[in-house]
Amino acid sequence: MEMHLHHVQVSGPAGCEDDMRAFYGGVLGMVEVE
Repeated sequence: MEMHLHHVQVSGPAGCEDDMRAFYGGVLGMVEVE
């Protein structure tokens, strides 16, 4: 089954942005948009 996401908003503790980008971008293959 193929899934498509239109919008995702993720929050986390202050200072963990780099770790979150590595996980969501590197592990899950998501692309960050501004």
